[in-house]
Amino acid sequence: MPTKATVEEQIFHQRLLEREDPTVFAELVEALYDDVVRRTRTRAGPTADSVLVEEAVGKALLDYNDNPERYNPELSSLRTYLVMVAYGDFQKVREREYRRVQRQGRHFGKTRIDDDSAAAVDDTEQLIIHLRAEEVWPHVSAAFTDPVEHQVLFLIIDDVRDTSAYAKVLGVDQMSEDKQTQHVNRVKSRVKKRLRRIGEKFDE
Repeated sequence: MPTKATVEEQIFHQRLLEREDPTVFAELVEALYDDVVRRTRTRAGPTADSVLVEEAVGKALLDYNDNPERYNPELSSLRTYLVMVAYGDFQKVREREYRRVQRQGRHFGKTRIDDDSAAAVDDTEQLIIHLRAEEVWPHVSAAFTDPVEHQVLFLIIDDVRDTSAYAKVLGVDQMSEDKQTQHVNRVKSRVKKRLRRIGEKFDE
């Protein structure tokens, strides 16, 4: 049966199977990562959390590096295989996030969260109000030891929406607008996830 992998993918796959070249994984990531992220993000939809997508792709690449024998080049291209694995992991993580948002939604008296928008629900302001009301704000502040992230936290609290304000704090204001937006969104998402985890901890 003819292979469905590209010549480049076949070479990477064979080198991984042989386990003789310590540089092959780094070369594989450099060659495929951006394309697999793009394809996975497209499959996940426009509201998908970019950080979750990138984490899923990173995990898929690591899993492939650890278990290259699970991939069959006669059935699909390597890129297709990695997207399939990454998207499957992304769905699992998104489902966990969705259930967490539902629990928080019930706590804050929300009546309904649409499936399509659940992953994009931004309840950060409500969460901060909750944390302050429970007198656990010191735990929130202590969770952000990085001074830059601390500044980002307070921009979020102040409901600052201007990307350039975050870009200036993060020191990326000289990048292109697209790069600024990508970097700012990643950091904001990381900060908000940490806030949600703190809120969940004190809800238990």
